[in-house]
Amino acid sequence: MTTRLRGLAEAFEEVYNPKQYDAIGIFGELRPPVDLGLRELIENNAEKHGAHENAVIVLDTDGGFAETVERMVKVIRHNYKGEVVFIIPDKAMSAGTLFALSGDKLFMDYYSCLGPTDAQEEDEKGNLISVSGYLRQYEDLNEKSKSAEGITDVEAHLLSKLDLGKLEGYYDSEKFAEALLTEWLLQYQFKNRDISDNQKEEQAKDIAGRLSNNRHWRSHGRMIGMEKLAELQLSVYDFGDKENIKKAITSYFQLTEHYMSAEDEKWMLHHRDEII
Repeated sequence: MTTRLRGLAEAFEEVYNPKQYDAIGIFGELRPPVDLGLRELIENNAEKHGAHENAVIVLDTDGGFAETVERMVKVIRHNYKGEVVFIIPDKAMSAGTLFALSGDKLFMDYYSCLGPTDAQEEDEKGNLISVSGYLRQYEDLNEKSKSAEGITDVEAHLLSKLDLGKLEGYYDSEKFAEALLTEWLLQYQFKNRDISDNQKEEQAKDIAGRLSNNRHWRSHGRMIGMEKLAELQLSVYDFGDKENIKKAITSYFQLTEHYMSAEDEKWMLHHRDEII
């Protein structure tokens, strides 16, 4: 594992000096205690090898909680005052998209993807579910109840079973994710754009709203590639342009996939000579 991650940093030597950039691998679910693990990993390595200004983060995740991502971004930005670069070898879905777009730069290739950022909550079995679908269904049934057509007995029964307090929490979760993404885009990816502050804010809010729009994407698991992100006016760099970099990233990603499968791990953090 250590050899592969060092090889990745070396492959980026043409663009980023590995003596100035830490390389960190973050894989799997973004839920506690991965945020605490990230803090321990970065602080331990800073004590062993010295602190760096900048970080290159290889990220692969199906998502998790926006609150966990907020803490992880806080950890990263506290420890790295310079540039933070995210590399997506495969996917960064849901809360992973929030995380990836908290960086100053984002690298993908034609196969990489982000996903809609509609909020996630745990169901009774501990599985993550998209809350936007529930909100949209409630809104549709509520509107239908006011129409001449009205709602069926089955639909009325479904409405009566909805927990209004939980629905309010779902709305708050949706707005929270949009607010985080807007803030991070303004602070990091948009900071050097040659437009006015008002234009930056309008763009950031528009992107955050569109990425969280469940009706537009139709599926929480929808894959959003480089072309779609460019249409949203996000800046994405193609690591596939350089064969040596592409091979290093692909090799490292495949190795971590095999390792996590063999160890039956739901998440993994990797930095230099340490794995959590």
